[in-house]
Amino acid sequence: MIAEVQPGIFKIEVPLPQSPLKALNSYVVTGRRPLLIDTGYDHDACREVLFSSLEELGVKIAQLDVLMTHMHPDHSGLVSELVRLGARPYASREDADILNMRRGSEDFFRTYLQKCGFPAGTAVGAMLGQPGFVRNREAVPFRLLAHGDLLPVGPYRLRCLITPGHTPGHLCLYDEEKQILFAGDHILRDITPNISLWTEGSNPLADFLAELQKLCSLPVSLVLPGHRSLFSDCRGRIKELIHNHERRAAEVLQVMTGGEWLTVLDVAKQMSWRLSYASFTDFPLPQQLFAAGEALAHIRYLESLGRVAGTEQGGVYRFRVQSGN
Repeated sequence: MIAEVQPGIFKIEVPLPQSPLKALNSYVVTGRRPLLIDTGYDHDACREVLFSSLEELGVKIAQLDVLMTHMHPDHSGLVSELVRLGARPYASREDADILNMRRGSEDFFRTYLQKCGFPAGTAVGAMLGQPGFVRNREAVPFRLLAHGDLLPVGPYRLRCLITPGHTPGHLCLYDEEKQILFAGDHILRDITPNISLWTEGSNPLADFLAELQKLCSLPVSLVLPGHRSLFSDCRGRIKELIHNHERRAAEVLQVMTGGEWLTVLDVAKQMSWRLSYASFTDFPLPQQLFAAGEALAHIRYLESLGRVAGTEQGGVYRFRVQSGN
């Protein structure tokens, strides 16, 4: 489960139980203070693999820096435990703030599901019990990283790049000399990063596409993503991701061609999804939620372009194609 992917950089494949992602690529960069990038869930299966791998690499947690590329629990779930054992935590300000807001999760998701058009009484509590959702925890005293900050680790000089979209403060690390990019979930080779809208007034898809365009100018010879395969053709993959979201936006417009007001759930049910279920109603609730979040991100993006009109009726978002389009 441990592979040296570059001199002094080790990839640990951490299993992700009950997740279609299957595994996380956690990375250890060795140096006077080793750097661990992402952790896996707060789950025994993740804990066992991560901690045994650190021991095998001779890494002492009390001398470890741990960085979360973003606040999703498959990347941050064990940060609190590592900090209790003496590790020093790093994150962007935006995602550190989200992770440390521990109260009101049930109320937030209940309101969000209602606004997206889910039926009243949807089992929010059961959803929050899944490994893929953050549980209440003590606040983590993160050292906050800003765009452009430098983290020297061993022979590597890792430049922090704030790349919002997948989350508001998603963080990549880039070594300019060695042309290595730790991409988190911003750029994945085998799957498409989920871009969901969770915050009023935000436009995460526009942010994501803008950050992809910026990264096109970087010389990158190796991408170390948060999941699945490592790869070298960064620009080629960026072009594929941009095309994919253009195609998804066109699909959303096609779904809405009838002209009637639709809920987010109405739209999500008619979109194509690469999941092995017979119908949308068979998706586990967390997957339905992520699908609705992705649908809403594309709808809001189209709304910002003047292609879609939106309103809120009875506490539920409703959208239709803007007249004249």
